[in-house]
Amino acid sequence: MKYSKYLLFIIPVVFLSACVTSSFETEEKRISISFEVSNLGTEIEIDGNIIEIEELKFPLEQINLYAADDVILQTRSDVTGLIFAYNEQMFEPRLIIEIGLGVSDVTEYLAYEMFLEPLSSRRNILDGDFFGSTQNYSIIIKGTVNGVDFDMRTTESFSKNFDLNNVELSLSNETLILDKTLNAAGVFVGDEQEFLDPNNRENYAKIAENIKQLLTVRASAGSVF
Repeated sequence: MKYSKYLLFIIPVVFLSACVTSSFETEEKRISISFEVSNLGTEIEIDGNIIEIEELKFPLEQINLYAADDVILQTRSDVTGLIFAYNEQMFEPRLIIEIGLGVSDVTEYLAYEMFLEPLSSRRNILDGDFFGSTQNYSIIIKGTVNGVDFDMRTTESFSKNFDLNNVELSLSNETLILDKTLNAAGVFVGDEQEFLDPNNRENYAKIAENIKQLLTVRASAGSVF
């Protein structure tokens, strides 16, 4: 069985985009990842409590793409993370990263895997929210609970695999478009529909699990450049 692994080299920047190239420079195929969060800046009632989420962000330090013929494209292990951020002033999906693949023989994509964990390095990361005096953070959520401000920072980690339904890039200038979405309305809801107060650290693991479960990715092929 054929097995190959290509490394994607990321030049990270905060909140904007990053160029990625592989060791193959013969094609113009790209990956475009956008992020959209719904129900930010709106009052959400949960078990008699009113929560309003004003900002939600997390970094990714590793991305894997699984292609046909057992080919895996992945970021290097020493790459600094990209930050996926959203706040209540944003009303449209925002572009997070543009990746130049340059791999001529990889055209069919089966799955996308993301890894969320605390940032390991400050290199090129301008957002100080993710760095504490003794530990770094993986998820930052800010807002209000019953009118009182909260600032939740957690070190929870997870990975998630998304089925891309065999998206095929048939043209050299086509882009693999990954639209990542999250409905924030369910982030602070427990299994029994109880309110998960972000001021209580005992709720952090469940809140992170909710984010993992609520994250969706829709994949398509198109020419966007």
